[in-house]
Amino acid sequence: ICIDLPMCIIWEPGDFDFSGSVDVDDLIFMIGLWGEVCDGVDNDCNRADADDSGVIDLGDLLIVLENWS
Repeated sequence: ICIDLPMCIIWEPGDFDFSGSVDVDDLIFMIGLWGEVCDGVDNDCNRADADDSGVIDLGDLLIVLENWS
C-alpha cells in the first residue's frame, strides 16, 4: 500500500530559496539585492527583507548569518 504525503516545507528566516537550509545560495541572493527598497512592487525583494525594514541591508545579513546551516 502506498500513500502520497504532502510535501512539507520548513522555512527558516534567511532561507530565501526554500531549500531547507540557509547557505551560500541565500547569501548570494541577498547580496544581489543589497540596497534595494522593498516597497511591495518587487516580490523578490520583499522575500529577501528578512527583518522587514523595507530595505535589503545589514539587518538581513545578520539574520542570514544567525541561521547559517
